[in-house]
Amino acid sequence: MLENERQISQATSSLMAEERLVDEVEAALSVSLARIADILSSLPAKKDAPPAVRRKELERVRTLIAYCKRKGSLVLAEQADPELDCDRIRLIASELAGDLRAVGIDCAAVVDLAHPLPAQEMSVIYDFAFVAFESEDPVLMYHLGERDDGTCELRALLQTADEEDLAATDRARELKSLLSRRDTLFSVSGEEGSLRLVLRVRSGGERP
Repeated sequence: MLENERQISQATSSLMAEERLVDEVEAALSVSLARIADILSSLPAKKDAPPAVRRKELERVRTLIAYCKRKGSLVLAEQADPELDCDRIRLIASELAGDLRAVGIDCAAVVDLAHPLPAQEMSVIYDFAFVAFESEDPVLMYHLGERDDGTCELRALLQTADEEDLAATDRARELKSLLSRRDTLFSVSGEEGSLRLVLRVRSGGERP
């Protein structure tokens, strides 16, 4: 009887963990999936728009799908292993920059790390970059490095041609809401046409 109860308890715990993981993935991707649906629903018919217009919108959908795939992979990585080694970090940074340039978003990235990085910090880069998809003439720059106090720091800057304070937009509020649920120290600020993020975590994913 006790053995049966133990097996049932283990199965229940495993199921609950899987459900939490599904919820996290859904929460992480819900906004981008909704944006894909919006783009496809408003895509002009072939006879109503030049091929270049449709091609640009479909390229945005392709990039958002890549974002969903890689963001989901990072969410799963956080559950399986909270740290990413330096080689994978550089690969993720290179893939992100390539995806952004494919849709006309200039991106410059500097990765200066000697130790593994918490998966959640790389995940945040995708969340910050997602703001650029809805901006006019965006340029994204970010730096990943280590500080003397033992923390890993992400500094990111988005410059755009938008005339509004990007820190006051729904996109920035969603970003701050997401970060507030993570065990990190962060600052999100901005002004007309720009948005800045500074985020720090200790190596191994602990809050500084």
